[in-house]
Amino acid sequence: MLLPLFLLLSGTVLSPGCRSKIEERLATARTLIDEERYNEAIFELRECLAQSKGDARPPFLLGVVYARQGKLERAGTFFRQALEIDSLLTPSVVNEWVQRGTVFVARGQNDRAVAAFERALVLDPHVDLGDGFCVLGERYFGERRIEEAAGMFERAIGSGLDAEGELDARLRLAQCYEALDDLEAAFACLDEGSRTISDPELLWERGRVAYELSQQCLRGGYYERVRSLAGSVIKSGMPEVLVDDAYFAVGESYFLQGEYRDAIAAYEKVLRLNPIGSGSLVEDARRRIELARALDRGRSES
Repeated sequence: MLLPLFLLLSGTVLSPGCRSKIEERLATARTLIDEERYNEAIFELRECLAQSKGDARPPFLLGVVYARQGKLERAGTFFRQALEIDSLLTPSVVNEWVQRGTVFVARGQNDRAVAAFERALVLDPHVDLGDGFCVLGERYFGERRIEEAAGMFERAIGSGLDAEGELDARLRLAQCYEALDDLEAAFACLDEGSRTISDPELLWERGRVAYELSQQCLRGGYYERVRSLAGSVIKSGMPEVLVDDAYFAVGESYFLQGEYRDAIAAYEKVLRLNPIGSGSLVEDARRRIELARALDRGRSES
């Protein structure tokens, strides 16, 4: 006769009466857990644990109880015991950690939520935490663990957040990329989001990063890219304060390529946007127009 695995692992053969009693205690414990009568459940489960050491269910359920009480270290101890007996319980343990993390977030207990989500990821690196990724991302960002934070926000976006959640994740992810000196990734993140999310803050940040990236491209000699990025700022009109700077960047890209008439047209846009005619940008545009005209005349005369 083949014996159940938990009996073989226990090293002792339990009588049918004893097995029946353990099953009754386990059923009682589950009911007590559902009713949140945790101390009574612990008593029943410890009795089961003492009588069937090779059964993974008592330590697993003890882990559940302690996790729900917020005693995460103790919960982790019992979950490990359960997994040492039966590794097939891994998905159940992961699910319990994810559920606890979600509950802790709702209660504003973010330290506990982070600990629960991290335990879930240790057991299953591919688990979908949903909003939990954002919780971890915010914690890591605050601790200046920027690469780890970016990874969490990337996974959050890929997990199917609602529009508000995706907006927050993309804005923070773009900040991570900027902190990592990757403006291309920051712009791509915001640009992709702007296709499905119509939000002023997202569009403002997209424009700001586009302009910063255009300056980087201008220094690198990527003039077509400059015009594309600056053009997106001009088209959206956001940030409004950078539209004249964007026209100037377009002018510079043409000027440095020797396309002086196109450069002049862009510089003149700067002047039209600043009719009062003051400020360093206006003065720079005027000087560039004079120089571009002179260079264009010289080219024509030669």
